[in-house]
Formats: sequence, structure tokens, C-alpha cells
Amino acid sequence: MFRFLLAAAALLGGAQELTAAPCVAASLATYIGTSCTNFGVTFTAWTYTAGGTSITAADVTVFPSAAVPAFEFTVFTPGGWSAGAGITRTPSIGFTAESSSAATGSYVFLAFGTTSGTGTVAATLNECLGALLAGGCLGTSTALTVTPPTLFASNTFGASFTPIDVRLSMTIIGGTGGAQISSIEAGLFAVPEPRTMSLMTLALGIIALRKRIRS
Repeated sequence: MFRFLLAAAALLGGAQELTAAPCVAASLATYIGTSCTNFGVTFTAWTYTAGGTSITAADVTVFPSAAVPAFEFTVFTPGGWSAGAGITRTPSIGFTAESSSAATGSYVFLAFGTTSGTGTVAATLNECLGALLAGGCLGTSTALTVTPPTLFASNTFGASFTPIDVRLSMTIIGGTGGAQISSIEAGLFAVPEPRTMSLMTLALGIIALRKRIRS
């Protein structure tokens, strides 16, 4: 119910620019070129690459997390980010987290997708801690990758960094049947990570594995 309320708010307020805190549910196209804050972290320098798919930034709805400085990216367009048989697609989303010294970990969760035949999906969260990814990370590089049956991955930085430059890359390989991703979640958290969030995410991963990533 909460997500549907956020979606309604995004439709009603889609014409608004996100020029101030807090981050709200809206299209990724609205986020690009603006900044907003979530749990004290300022998110800016938003980018999007369709990677050969027909999905535009306006087709991607961004839902800020209500628990941690993170976001869910969902495509309601039928088929989502998809690749047909014999085709590979590589969409990506990028942003920079500033004033992020309280964030000491990150995670990625492949929330909803389907495959058929030999089709596969994967997502990688690349981060540059203390610097920018553009031109090669001059800070500390980290990477998290999930591909079914693994749908959730997280790490801790071991220190505080700002800025944190983030790129979420998806690889959708159609194989002999086809594959698609409709929803993916990624972002930061503060240590100690909420135990209930960890358990809930793992439970969601099991449910997603059984019901969502299917052939």
C-alpha cells in the first residue's frame, strides 16, 4: 500500500523539480539534473543509459527507501528492461552520494525479473569511495554483483567516505528465450545495519527466487 501511495504522489507531482530535500517518489527523468537528500545523504549527478533497451529515464520510477539512504528503481512498462532471444542489453543508473560520511556500507537487491530458456540477468553495483568513477576511480573501488539464484549482496566499507560515486549496471542476456528486469534496489546503509532489514531482505530474496526469477 505504501508503494502505491508513493506512485500516486509521483504521478500528481511529476512536474515538480527535485531541488530540495527530501527525495520523493518520481521518475528518474525528474531526478536527473537535480539533487535531493535521504537520511542526511545528498544525492546528485544522476545519470541514465538505456543500454539498448526501449526504456527511457521517464519510464523508471524512483522510490526512496523509508529505512536507509537507498532507492528502488521500478519500470511499470510491460516487459521492463528486457532482451529478446539472442540479444544482450546493458542499462545503467548512476548517482553521487555527498555528505555520506555516516554511510559505511552498501547493498544491491534484484527485486523482480523473469527469464526463459537460457536467458540470464545480473546486476553490478560499482562504487568509488572518496572520489568519482569518471576517468577512473582515484579512491577506493568496490563492486557487488548479483545473479540468480543470488539476489542480494552487501558489503561494509570499513571507514567513512565522501563522496561515494555509484553506478548500478544491469546485464540482461536473452539466450534462447529472453530475460527482463522490472525492479531493482540499491544504495547505502549505516552500520550497524538494521538486523530486521537484513532478515527481511533475505526473506524477500527467497520469495523472489521462487516466484519472480523463473523460467
